[in-house]
Amino acid sequence: MNRPNGHNLHIHTSDNRLVLGLLFVCILLLLFLCAAIVAHAQNPVIATIEGRPITLDTIQDGQLYKLRLDLHHVFRERMQGYALTELAKTHPEYAFHPVTVTDQELTAAYQLGGAAYGSLESVKPKLRQWVIASKATQQLNDLWAKALAAGLVTDELTLPAIFQPNIPIARERVEGNALADVLLIEFSDFQCPYCRRAAPTVTQVREQFGDRIAFLHVHFPLEMHTTAFEAAVASECARQQGAFAAYSADLYAADPNKQRARDFIAIAATHRLKQDTFAACLDDPAMRDLVNKDIEQGRWIGVTGTPTFVAARWDHRTNTASGETITGAVDADTLSTALNKALAP
Repeated sequence: MNRPNGHNLHIHTSDNRLVLGLLFVCILLLLFLCAAIVAHAQNPVIATIEGRPITLDTIQDGQLYKLRLDLHHVFRERMQGYALTELAKTHPEYAFHPVTVTDQELTAAYQLGGAAYGSLESVKPKLRQWVIASKATQQLNDLWAKALAAGLVTDELTLPAIFQPNIPIARERVEGNALADVLLIEFSDFQCPYCRRAAPTVTQVREQFGDRIAFLHVHFPLEMHTTAFEAAVASECARQQGAFAAYSADLYAADPNKQRARDFIAIAATHRLKQDTFAACLDDPAMRDLVNKDIEQGRWIGVTGTPTFVAARWDHRTNTASGETITGAVDADTLSTALNKALAP
């Protein structure tokens, strides 16, 4: 029996190692190239200045990110609608069905938040449109999820890269542990029914996390709420006398139709605030500037509605915070999950 020469065995083994090494390097280069392509697609070069590339991230702010996100959702809805319409030609179970709305559904939607905008009869036409749109979107999402699970469609549309700006923090307005590493920021409107609903949830979460987090209320009064800006000013005047939290709780509880200067002063009296000082503060331009700066900050990071939360890591060196944005009157579990993520090392 002929045995392979030991010298030849050594050469073959070396060749195999060389091939494996080259294959490994090629895989790494391919992964790097794919990552670069994805990064370029999400953050393309949009201009150059004397040869220096300017990427989309260079000019992006919250408003631009919101527009990109809205456009993404439009593309996704069109893509899903087209794909399901085509699929229904051979699979009828994926066809859309007409959406109907019952009086019970309209009443439930009205009680959920429509009452802030007038009587049921006055808001019924717009409310009906909203419920129809919501049910149509739900039907679309359900059919799409079913088609995905069946392997009949694929989803290749990617979200824009998440925009998490460094938000400047007004340290003197932070409540709770001023040395906490995580900050729960709420952009809120005292006349917003959803903010009112979220208030007990925020209290619950703050109690749950204790000194592990701090809290910052940022004003974002919506134009549709006629005296929400004045309510924000009044709350800051209460802060000047150390009563922001208690005063804010009363604003959330108050009838939105009974929030005028005299009402703000009456609430201040229940907290034994100095009436002359409080009344003068309501006319102080500095207080109005503070609220306007809050609004500008909200728009900069892309806030369009209330409540909007940010579960943020707080960098005490730069006094800025950045983190996940959560919109709407979400439940305590949703906020807790986001805060635990921010707290994770």
